[in-house]
Amino acid sequence: MARTMGQQSEPVEDKVHFFISNEQAMGNEVNEQFGLGLFKTLIKRTPQKFPIELGEEHPYDATITEGLYRKFGFLTALIERKVEAIWGKGFHVYSDNENAQTIIENWMKDVGFITIAKQWTREAFIKFAGYLELGGSLKEGIQGMKVLDAKYIFKKRDEKGIVVKYNQLIRNFPRDYKFDTPLTINKDFISIEPANVIEFSIHKTGDDAYGLGWIYPNLDVIDNLLGGMKNMHTLLRRKANSPYVITMGNIENNIWPSSSDVAAMGQKLEWLHNKHEWVIGPDIKIEALQFGNVSDKFRFPIETDLNFMFFGFQTAPTLMQQAATGLGSNLATTQKDVFIEVHIGAVQEELEKLIEEHIFKRVLLSNGFQDHVEIIWGQPDESEKRERIKLLQSLLFQISSLRLRVEMEREIARLLDIDENLVDEGEMEREREEERDQPIVRKQTFLPKITEWFKGKKKPQIRKIQEFVMPDDLYKDYPLIEWIGYNYRKYTKDIDEVVNRDSFANLAAINEDELAVGYLNTIRITKLKSAMKETFNKGLSIRILASTFVTRDIIPPLYEITNEGEKILRLSQETRSLIVARTETIRLSALGAIENYKNNDIMKVRFTAAISDRTCPICEGLNGEVYEIINIPEDSEIPIHVNCRCAWSPVVLA
Repeated sequence: MARTMGQQSEPVEDKVHFFISNEQAMGNEVNEQFGLGLFKTLIKRTPQKFPIELGEEHPYDATITEGLYRKFGFLTALIERKVEAIWGKGFHVYSDNENAQTIIENWMKDVGFITIAKQWTREAFIKFAGYLELGGSLKEGIQGMKVLDAKYIFKKRDEKGIVVKYNQLIRNFPRDYKFDTPLTINKDFISIEPANVIEFSIHKTGDDAYGLGWIYPNLDVIDNLLGGMKNMHTLLRRKANSPYVITMGNIENNIWPSSSDVAAMGQKLEWLHNKHEWVIGPDIKIEALQFGNVSDKFRFPIETDLNFMFFGFQTAPTLMQQAATGLGSNLATTQKDVFIEVHIGAVQEELEKLIEEHIFKRVLLSNGFQDHVEIIWGQPDESEKRERIKLLQSLLFQISSLRLRVEMEREIARLLDIDENLVDEGEMEREREEERDQPIVRKQTFLPKITEWFKGKKKPQIRKIQEFVMPDDLYKDYPLIEWIGYNYRKYTKDIDEVVNRDSFANLAAINEDELAVGYLNTIRITKLKSAMKETFNKGLSIRILASTFVTRDIIPPLYEITNEGEKILRLSQETRSLIVARTETIRLSALGAIENYKNNDIMKVRFTAAISDRTCPICEGLNGEVYEIINIPEDSEIPIHVNCRCAWSPVVLA
């Protein structure tokens, strides 16, 4: 089921505060626009008797519903059908900001979000709530997620209904005291901040602290169904072992059995087995005790209980292959569509609110984005995919716009489960061919002044700032694979090793003077290495990397000291972060490629320049040069300059 794509959220002015009226709100701010204030009404709370500080009492013993889920296969199937109806066709995410969308997509792959989300939903269906604990911090983002056992989680609310703590009862939990902390030793429970817990509840009413799930409201029907089935099977067993009724003698013929005849028959019955042979005369009549047709007596109540269960779980019988309608497959399809669109759609709507507001937004904020990423439920089935591919193929070569054709190629790749990067590589090759046909126009270079110390002062020990080109496309975003110019992914392991041992000498400060003008200290170099490895491993774009440099305060502004001793800004933090992101990805990918070539016994490499109107004379002059891999001249090492886009190609001898 597809939902309408939302628009990117607009920034809110600082003077406007929005009143959050849900129980997970961290506080109640006044909305100046509408005049709303704090909650005034109170809620009724039922605290746990012991320990009373634990929180509010659970509505029922969840071990009962958990046991039914584990042991009653029909009930297990009902729950699993609901979970699969929600998550089975999957979902994708959308944002007006492609970088924000990429961050969420990569994050979901890293943490295995779909698997965890299924466990979380299943827990809420079986018990009175599903609790998802978030790892990490507000600054570093969500580093992992864990589904908690609701039986041991208690909610503590204030008198206005605001959740102040989630407490986990750990009394009698087996713990390894060697790794325990003094805060939890000999405690009955541990506390979790509300910001680190996402709660999903079903069938929650009024002031109740918890929901009810799906099994508990149907307990009476389940009990009746299981009781009826047990009674039916008891009678069937009795019928299978029903006693014999034996009549000896015949009143009409005045035949009376003797005591010895009765004793002999009793002895035969005592040793009765399935191979016993009987010879029956006119004076002996044997028949089994009749119970009637047992199954007919139980069919109606069992079917009635099953129907009540389907009603209670809001599941169509045809989805469980229970009902034979006699009306063909259309009724089953209609019931399935209604079930998914109405009931499952309502559950999905609740889930997406929690995920978008409490999970996605937190991930984006930790990466420096305030955009909105929306869940769009459902993926096309195979027949829908085939029809879509046929339509795209028929239109592909009728479209004159190259950009639109590339987007159509990407969609076909997604539908066929083909790596979209293959399309990107083809697009880059087409762009290179177009660039080769364009006249080369040289750009004016921007060279910051070299620092000179004013009269009477000691000249500071600061290296000459490297010359660089200020390109027209500096603020344009590039996917990493497009910026580097080749598929770097097969070198990722080698790039990681290069990053670990690299000193980043061009950026690291060697004295206090360089620290003062913007070179990096050891802490920033460590953070830089982490950001670079994350970028290569996750395939983030250049813009995302630059944004990381800013939000994590890795790359500072660059300053210049004038002849008069004034410290003036030469490059802002944002601009310098973009330049460093571009230059360092090229440098490290080139070093990673060299590392890989060495490990694979490649002896020579070729200098490959990115030929375009931005190609500098030095790179253009080096294009095609071949070097021994262990003897590359220092003045030919990539990058040749800031914003360089050259690469090494292996020379394989025939």
